Amino acid sequence: MKKVFLFVVIMTLLPIMLVNAQSLRWGVKGGTSFTEIDEIYTQGTGWFVGPMLDVTLPFDGISADASLLFHQIKYNKYKRDRRDNYIELPLNIKWEFLNGKLLGLYLGAGPQLIYVMDSDNYYNRWAASFNIGGGLTLLKHLQLGVNYNLPLGRTVERLGYGGPARPVKRKGVWVSLAYLF
Repeated sequence: MKKVFLFVVIMTLLPIMLVNAQSLRWGVKGGTSFTEIDEIYTQGTGWFVGPMLDVTLPFDGISADASLLFHQIKYNKYKRDRRDNYIELPLNIKWEFLNGKLLGLYLGAGPQLIYVMDSDNYYNRWAASFNIGGGLTLLKHLQLGVNYNLPLGRTVERLGYGGPARPVKRKGVWVSLAYLF
């Protein structure tokens, strides 16, 4: 519950930080994911795409980015292929260093809110996770990033066949490419 409260506080403070922002850029973000899902599932691969907002904050080298992503993960369970669709809202605070005209590096971390779109197999469709990662910026417009995603307290719960709902925790590596206008 404390982690969900922290996520709500961060999302509430974001507009205040945007008012003091030095620059605001938007773009599109996409990539692939390599996900490990708890329970009996095997590892899955997926893809994601969506709009992105990048805000340079008044602190030296600090920025924030938020995205609204459609994420599809395909995995194999009991020799049957399965696809799950998600809407995800990651918010990352980034520290940019070695920021040149051609190449820049950054480290980032932040919470992510997850909503499962497949309603027939899930009891609880909301979850939260935490991203940590880094990447590089090319020519001030192209960002290549790698994030590791860890589940937080509340998880998605899949309905069991003839039994109670079971928690499903996703964790894995996300590789992304973003273009900022």
